[in-house]
Amino acid sequence: MPLDRHGRRGSLGRRANSVFMLAGQITGKAGLLVSMMIYSRILEDGAFGRLALATALGVLILFLGDMGVSVLVTRRLSSGGGDRLVDEALTLRLFLSIAGAALMLSFGLCQGYDPLQMKLLLLVSAGFILEGFCETFYGRFRACEKMVFEALSRAALGFFSVIIAVAAIVLRAGPVFAGAGYLVRAIPSVSLCYAAARRTGYTPVLRFDTVALLNLFKAAFPLGLMGLLFAAVQRLDNAFIKAVLGDEAVAAYQQCLRVHEPLVLLVAPTLLPGALFPDLCRAVEAGWEHVRERITWMTEVFLVLAALVCIPLWNSGHGLLAILWGDGYLRGMDPAAVLLTLRGALLLVPVTFIFHLFLAVCLAEERLGRIPVIVGSALFVQIAGLFLLTEKYGIQAAAALQCLSVGLMALALGLDCRMRHGPTGFAGGLWRPLTALLATLAAATLFPIPLKVLSEAAMFFVFWLLLGGRAVFRFPGAPSSYDGASHGD
Repeated sequence: MPLDRHGRRGSLGRRANSVFMLAGQITGKAGLLVSMMIYSRILEDGAFGRLALATALGVLILFLGDMGVSVLVTRRLSSGGGDRLVDEALTLRLFLSIAGAALMLSFGLCQGYDPLQMKLLLLVSAGFILEGFCETFYGRFRACEKMVFEALSRAALGFFSVIIAVAAIVLRAGPVFAGAGYLVRAIPSVSLCYAAARRTGYTPVLRFDTVALLNLFKAAFPLGLMGLLFAAVQRLDNAFIKAVLGDEAVAAYQQCLRVHEPLVLLVAPTLLPGALFPDLCRAVEAGWEHVRERITWMTEVFLVLAALVCIPLWNSGHGLLAILWGDGYLRGMDPAAVLLTLRGALLLVPVTFIFHLFLAVCLAEERLGRIPVIVGSALFVQIAGLFLLTEKYGIQAAAALQCLSVGLMALALGLDCRMRHGPTGFAGGLWRPLTALLATLAAATLFPIPLKVLSEAAMFFVFWLLLGGRAVFRFPGAPSSYDGASHGD
């Protein structure tokens, strides 16, 4: 297999790593989705809503425990850093995770959550703390481009989630058992990561070097603050919905977002900051022309992926939710509101892809100063909207505000790149998917189409290929390797 000038695998290695990451993400997320589907059927609406809220808020532990360190580890190891950095990252995560869990439980107490909700927060937070240590190992696996180990770890997470959920059926267990499952499922994944690290020549050691830990924390803090704010954008709306509309509304809202989350993971972190990120870091070193070429290529790939998965789900509507969550999926909510929420979650997929694209460019450049300001401003807009609109318009308002806030962040990051470097190449990757989508919508409007759920996606793909979409199958390794790069902004 060809190696680049850094001794790493070339385009064949990128494709293999992308396949490994995608397989791991699909297996892992499918397992998590299946487990939630099971819990939605065996738990009462209120109990399922409490579990959904605990998992939504528990994800914040991952960000509080990391504060951007894992991505910084990937960036520095990709440029030749040593494994001592990983030791420091693991040690720092230990302290930050404990502090994050204490903060999350304090939030629950201040909100007056009932004892069941607090138990679920505690159990789920403990599970996410263990899962967070996996994220630090993932940073090293990505830097040395050994994504197969991350894929296996994520697949194990999903596999044991299903096993525990099935056990809940057999034992007729309640929500506390389900919450404890988040802790139990993480143990095999952490063990696998530790064994894989040893296999690649690294033995984890906790290093209590105060100066080194503080320097690492300060270097990663802007990125960590950005990640925490972005997690707040994604998760705090659940707390607003619980306070205003109740546990059942949280359950209905989370059911729609659970459709969105596996789709987002097709790109983040599978490709960014996963398999494609080390190459993007090296493109930054080579010059903006190479970065622009990759932005063009990734824009087209990501938008085509989004269209192919979202078009069938958009047309499935209520049928999709009934299949996933059972006949009681409405949780007492208005059917029109639930459908609009689902479609808002699907619209959020391509917007999130583009946000992660420009975010990855900023990370590769280690240009982090403005990111917390951008994400914090979007969070302010979202919170203001939640205060004004949640009570009147319900859960569909929260979904619309998610699209608005993430879209504003993507726009701001893209404009920031353009002001610094000139044309970004985004328009060059946009034109074919957008033209194919418009042609598909026009054809669907003018002609009756059988099997609409699948045929519109197939039609989009055909239009895209006719416009020259085959070019994206050539990864941009040289300035002339991808014809989409000739299109400017």
